[in-house]
Amino acid sequence: MLPLTVGLMFLSLSTQAPEPALPVVLGKDLAQVPGPQRPDPRLLAPDVPMGCSPLEAYGRRAARRAATLPCLAVPRWPAEIQDQAVATAGWKAYRVEVGPRERLHARLRALHEAWFVVKVVNRWGQLEEGMLRSTLATGNPETTYENPKDQPATIFLVVDTTETGADQEPYRLQINRP
Repeated sequence: MLPLTVGLMFLSLSTQAPEPALPVVLGKDLAQVPGPQRPDPRLLAPDVPMGCSPLEAYGRRAARRAATLPCLAVPRWPAEIQDQAVATAGWKAYRVEVGPRERLHARLRALHEAWFVVKVVNRWGQLEEGMLRSTLATGNPETTYENPKDQPATIFLVVDTTETGADQEPYRLQINRP
């Protein structure tokens, strides 16, 4: 009986279709665009992560005082963006156009995923309808957005770091339809 059970488990695992690969886009190839205003601090990682030296803390705070975030335009999705956070400030935004009544799921993959936070905001750095799931702590650097309108919406995916060394770590931001 046990070999039959193991065989059926193996068969069911081997017949599942692999997820289709997303088109890969390098962050350096994306166009720079005006980013969102600095979001509410409650949405982001702390300005000064634990364990920062005073010099690192001063540099990060100074870099995060800008009125807007550096931003790249995502031309089309689903896509996988290979990039890394902006040095010192530790954050970067991606502008995404979402169609009417369309849903978006963004998931960050990296060696140290716990060093990152992904949120979705509007042009003014605020939450609006369809973005509330962005505030839920899932333990994973991911977020979702549902466009409740009958017209396209422009949103910004904000990738923020929770550690001072994370700005040097490459990541893959996977943007797709759930």
